[in-house]
Amino acid sequence: MWYRAALFSYTGNHGEARDLHCAVATRASIHLGPRHDLTIRNLAALASVLQLRGEHQEAAEIYNDIITLRLRHLPQDHHMILYIQAALAHVLRNLGEFKKAERIHKQVGSAWLNKPAPEQPWTVKNIDDLGYTMYELGSYSEAEELLRHALASKERLFGEDNPASLLTFSRLSLTLVYRGQPQESLRAAERALKIQERTDSGEHQTTLGALKSHGIALNALGKHVEAEHVLRRCMLERGLALGHDNHLALGARHDVALVLRDAGKSREAKDMFYATWKARQKVLARDHPHIMLSAVEYAFLLDRSTHREEARTILQDAQMALKTALDERHPIHARISRVLADIDTLERERDELSKM
Repeated sequence: MWYRAALFSYTGNHGEARDLHCAVATRASIHLGPRHDLTIRNLAALASVLQLRGEHQEAAEIYNDIITLRLRHLPQDHHMILYIQAALAHVLRNLGEFKKAERIHKQVGSAWLNKPAPEQPWTVKNIDDLGYTMYELGSYSEAEELLRHALASKERLFGEDNPASLLTFSRLSLTLVYRGQPQESLRAAERALKIQERTDSGEHQTTLGALKSHGIALNALGKHVEAEHVLRRCMLERGLALGHDNHLALGARHDVALVLRDAGKSREAKDMFYATWKARQKVLARDHPHIMLSAVEYAFLLDRSTHREEARTILQDAQMALKTALDERHPIHARISRVLADIDTLERERDELSKM
């Protein structure tokens, strides 16, 4: 039954995989006990499937339970505990708890440096995931350094342009846009697409990540028509594969709205940002920064002569929420402050005119 569950997971039938892993976990707990190694391994597999289904809170709870169980018999720096901690950090990032994820990823990386063989596939993945967490936080310089480190390690372990590098190239491409290197970003995205061509399925979420990074790079180069076409395809395929309200599909919708904004289609972009903001409120954790990022982009596009107070309220709420959630160097902070200052200036000018 465990192997059937693993097969369902591999082929993308995550609902079937979840149900089978739940059944196996129940049987293993009854017949072997909740602390037995096979019971715990199956719980880890179940958490992984839940993560793929977007059920991140449930996955985080299981990973925390596993860590508690393992710590009763194993030292803190045992590889089995470090592996689960890295998986927990990955889930926390998906929940929007970027700073917690950063802390755990760095703890795992530091602990593993003292091991006899510090460069293992999953430890490189930890570096990769830490790099993407730093990207989400807005620490783009550190993100680039970590992702380039992960790419170099993957090339040593697996060879050049191996499928293991696809996601890392995509993440590096996104990071380079914010590093002010759009041409280099496009090259990284094209490397990811080159690897994608050799994979089995163009609908796999990792390969769709390559499509996303390609669209974002094209947009940064001012190729808005091409970028919109690519990102709409990504949005459609993610929606069909995962459901249109899945967090990844909503992320793709946010990306399309960004392109529409940059192409001067402000009204269409504003409507899409608003719809994404409201949809994200329903599916993401309450304090997830991505909710506020969509809200902020909507507020930026409001007509300040007629919707000034609405824009101010949204931006002030976002300013408070994102101040603790993101790195202080994240560019959204400066943009919010600048727009709030513009609103204040408009307000003063209006008051002065009314007194004349």
